[in-house]
Amino acid sequence: MDAQQKEMVDALRRRIRELEQQKEVYDRAMRNLLETHQVYRTLIENQTEGIGAVDLEERFIMTNPAAEALFGVPPGELLGRQVSDFLDEKNLALLKKQTDLRRQGKTGNYELEINKPDGTRSILLLTAAPHLDTEGKVVGAVAIFHDITERSRTEDTLRDVFESITEGVLALDMHGRTILFNQRFAEMWEATPEVQASVGSDEILSFIVDRLEKPERMFGRNYRTLDGLGNSSHTLQLKDGRTFGCRTRTMKKDEKLAGLVLFFREASL
Repeated sequence: MDAQQKEMVDALRRRIRELEQQKEVYDRAMRNLLETHQVYRTLIENQTEGIGAVDLEERFIMTNPAAEALFGVPPGELLGRQVSDFLDEKNLALLKKQTDLRRQGKTGNYELEINKPDGTRSILLLTAAPHLDTEGKVVGAVAIFHDITERSRTEDTLRDVFESITEGVLALDMHGRTILFNQRFAEMWEATPEVQASVGSDEILSFIVDRLEKPERMFGRNYRTLDGLGNSSHTLQLKDGRTFGCRTRTMKKDEKLAGLVLFFREASL
């Protein structure tokens, strides 16, 4: 073997060693990837929350056992099915709006009422986010499902009780922003749809103050702070000549003052 041949053989051997080292690195990376995938899969499979991924047609491409239980299907039978298979027209319209948001790259929380194969209905709270491919293109969505059926029924019952109160009820935070009110309140104060839609702001309180003859008698000069009201009773004279009785009760959260509930009744009652 001459010098040139020896040099070629040595170069070939070096190249073989480089390839072997590269293969070791690749094999190690693949093992790590598979182990990581298995860890993720184990975490997903053992979550008590339902977890699923869908394509742009809202077809399930990945689910966990909890999601299958929530949708009321046997193991493995949720894959390939569309979310729309479980929805009525109202909830299907809601799903389409949410799908459009995912396609725009937006996350969101929303509720869906589903029809299970056994004929029962459940209300699910979904936290959904876009699913992106390696190029950053939206190819679907991933979501976590929570069954809030019982909570929703409890809220409906409380709402029915709330609406059955004969007094007009208005709940405010300590900045005068509306938390909620009942229909009787809206009727008594003749609140317009625009005013009723202003929950979360102090517009409803402003609406009340503007309709009183002498609002400072109840609210003081700075009504937005609700200073000094506490648990008290008042007689309110409206500019339209009507008279309302009003009692206020404080709301507390973690032993701290969180807001006020105002109960209104017509003076003739």
